[in-house]
Amino acid sequence: MLDCKNDKCRELFATPEIEAVINSEFICEDCVKHFSELQEYLKVLNIDYKINKRLVRGLDYYNRTVFEITSTNLGAQNAVCGGGRYDPLVEMLGGTPTPAVGWAFGMERVISLLPPVEEKPLDVFIVTNNTQKAFELAEKFRKQSISCDFDLANKKFQKQMEKASKTGANFAVILGEEEISSGTYTLKNLKTGNQQKQPSFEDVIKVVFNPD
Repeated sequence: MLDCKNDKCRELFATPEIEAVINSEFICEDCVKHFSELQEYLKVLNIDYKINKRLVRGLDYYNRTVFEITSTNLGAQNAVCGGGRYDPLVEMLGGTPTPAVGWAFGMERVISLLPPVEEKPLDVFIVTNNTQKAFELAEKFRKQSISCDFDLANKKFQKQMEKASKTGANFAVILGEEEISSGTYTLKNLKTGNQQKQPSFEDVIKVVFNPD
C-alpha cells in the first residue's frame, strides 16, 4: 500500500487517520538506536538526507533501514539507486547469521548523470596484415598508456590507411613484411604527412610522446 503511486492512494495517505498511523513509531528499541546512529554518521559525512516513512522496498527480507538515492536532474523518475539492510537473508538461505546491506542502481540513469567526456584523438593506428603482430604491438602500446587500434578485417594497406585517417589518429604505425623481418617500424604522422623508419619500439614511443 505504501508503495502505491495511484492518485487515490495519495489522497488516502493525506487523511489525518492514515497520516497518524504512518507517522507512528512502530519500531523496536534497538532499531531506534540503530537508526539514530545512522543519521549521526550521515551528518558527519555531510550527506544530505530526508526521512520518508512511506518508503518501502519490493522484497520482504529487508529489515531496519531502506533507502533511495535520488537526483534533481532526472525529472519525475528521479531515483538513481535503492537498497537497504537484509540481515536475515543469509540465514534464510541456510547460512550462518550475517549482517548485510545491498543496493541496485539504474545503469541508464547513472550514465545520464555523468558529465560529458572530452573525446581525445587516438594516438596510434596500427596498419598491418599480420593480426598476431597487431595484437602484440597494441598490447605494448597500451602498457605505455598509448591509445591504439587496428583493423581486424585485414584489408589492403590503402584501406587501412584511410581508416586510420578517419579515426583521427595522430600516427599510423606500418608493419609490412619488410618491417616485420627487420624488426623496424614505419611511423607516419597523420597530421603532417611526415613518414620515417624507426629502428625500435622505444624510438616509436619517443616520437609519439614528443611529435614535435
